[in-house]
This record gives sequence, C-alpha cells and structure tokens, in this order.
Amino acid sequence: MLPSASDPILFVIRCKEGKEKKIVVSLMTKFEYCKWNSLPINILSASASFTVPGHIYVEAFKECHVRQALEGIDGVFHKIVQIPKLEMP
Repeated sequence: MLPSASDPILFVIRCKEGKEKKIVVSLMTKFEYCKWNSLPINILSASASFTVPGHIYVEAFKECHVRQALEGIDGVFHKIVQIPKLEMP
C-alpha cells in the first residue's frame, strides 16, 4: 500500500557512525521533555537502521519540523533528504 499525499513524509539524515541509537534516544527524550512543557515537536517517529550505518530516519509532515527537532543534538549532519513516496514502503 503506497502512502497518500496526506501521509507524513520520511526523511533521512546523515549522522556520525555508531551514534545512531544515541541520537534517536536524544530525539525521543527531547520529544517527551517538550511535550510536558507545552513546546510540541512535530515529528511522529525516529528510527535507525543498523543495516545502513550513519543514517537516521525521521517521520514528519514538513522538513522544518525535522530541523527544529534536531536542533541542539550532537552528531547530526544537517543535510536532510526527503525519501520519495514510492520508496517509503
């Protein structure tokens, strides 16, 4: 089943190899902290694939939301690439 135009977008972000898990945990921690302090971060998920080292995946509706979520997190290279809808599944 292919994603529709109203579904969130999947972004891939380069990061330091070996730091993928730490960065994803940092994003989750930041998400929870901001949620409890009424400063929402508009991302839906973050994950790392150990078959593709040096990359994390973030699901959001806009690239600016991903940039906002990654702000202040070490080890991330801020080149954000949108994965085409046909390649998302």
